[in-house]
Amino acid sequence: MLLLATQLAHETKQRTLLLAVLGAMLRTLRQGHQGLELEAETEGITIVRCSVRIILDLLQEPLAATNELVNSLMEYFRRALDLIGTVSAKGNLAIIAKDASWLWRTAYNAAVSGCRDWDELVVVELFDLARELMDAYSNTLRAEQDLDLRDVLFCSVFGASGRLFVARRLGSSQDATVLYERLADDLPNFRRSALRALPDGVFDGDQPGLCGRRRRAQLMTYVALFQIDPQGSSTNFTTPKFMLRSSLDSKHMSIDKFSRCFIEQAVEVIKENVDESGDKRWIEAAIALARLVNNSGAASEKVGAKGYSEPSETTES
Repeated sequence: MLLLATQLAHETKQRTLLLAVLGAMLRTLRQGHQGLELEAETEGITIVRCSVRIILDLLQEPLAATNELVNSLMEYFRRALDLIGTVSAKGNLAIIAKDASWLWRTAYNAAVSGCRDWDELVVVELFDLARELMDAYSNTLRAEQDLDLRDVLFCSVFGASGRLFVARRLGSSQDATVLYERLADDLPNFRRSALRALPDGVFDGDQPGLCGRRRRAQLMTYVALFQIDPQGSSTNFTTPKFMLRSSLDSKHMSIDKFSRCFIEQAVEVIKENVDESGDKRWIEAAIALARLVNNSGAASEKVGAKGYSEPSETTES
């Protein structure tokens, strides 16, 4: 009867009916094979894949019951995890490696697509399910040839940031406390994923390796150098000095760019502030950098003359 209903629903394009029939088939399959033989497990995963496809098609309809369909989608991914776990316990993951690959990609893409319209916590839950499916898939031989797996696994952990935004809106409520506790549990997962995706030793302060990984890291190094607090009477230049040397050693940044930035900022600071004691450090930094560019002697003298002449004229006036 179930097979006949499936055929009729498919021929008449009754996807809602077909989804209900597939759900009944999956329940019957699990009840009829309490021990879940390998053939039953693979058939169950096939049914899950068909059901997920139908749900994704239904979600694209204008009057779709989004909340109910998304909840059903997550439930099918959970069933897939249970089936994959059973297959893994028997050491037969290689048989369903292709299915596991399809499932984690579909779960991840669904989470990304839902970022615009779905509830934040629903999207976070989908990212978590995608990550768990990735973890299961990563134990297969097929995963060793998947070049995108590590980076996508790393990105999926950032889905937990949705819990932080929701917790901030909830204020000091009990629900917010639960979300913060869940975030604390997510941190070890983030570190494990980061250690897989990032270069070795990046958590040990390997600044050159970090600068060489992405062009964005170069920009953030520029920003960090010029976010030094200008209000204090003295500034510790150890950190920016280390960042600058690391950037130069990795051959991603130019001394000329740094020297021009420091000169311009030094002049602006002097124009706005008469007190030399708090701004002198900018001039010293500009002079030190100017000595490293071409025609270094003339450049450092020019910076020194420009930096130290303007304050005295301003004071006299």
